Amino acid sequence: VNLSEEDIPVNVQSIIINGPKTEFTEAELYKIDQYLMKGGNIVLNLDPFEQIASQNPYQYQMPEYRAIETGLEKLLSKYGVEMGKEYVFDKKSPTTYLDNFGEKNIYDIPQVEKKNLDQKNPVSKNMNLVMFFNAGFIDVKDLPEDVSASVIAKSSPESWLSGNNF
Repeated sequence: VNLSEEDIPVNVQSIIINGPKTEFTEAELYKIDQYLMKGGNIVLNLDPFEQIASQNPYQYQMPEYRAIETGLEKLLSKYGVEMGKEYVFDKKSPTTYLDNFGEKNIYDIPQVEKKNLDQKNPVSKNMNLVMFFNAGFIDVKDLPEDVSASVIAKSSPESWLSGNNF
């Protein structure tokens, strides 16, 4: 659905917002809000940062991290949904082998196992393992009485947030 040109059709039961990189207009946010107020469902896959690689091909530099502001943050906060501006790191993560260092975990790719996936939700019920590359967190707190939420994937108890230090 191109929100700049049309409303979300009334027969659509769920929408997926997958990795937006630009800010939604007020009109687009209004359309999403109206859809949610009418009982629509939403699945969010959001990146907290855009990684900008160094432009110098002769020297390695850490990438620059720029926060992605979409406007969804303010809209969803009124529904009790908090979108973090930090990466999720997790000890439950894939490993790689590095010369001179041996085997190392890749903590910024949380590996979510079946026990941390909602097996009743149609989005995740047939999944056994999901890996999220550079995932931000979405938290649900203090939901209004007329709003419900399903957490379909969650990191392990051995996870933590990056804070400002990458």
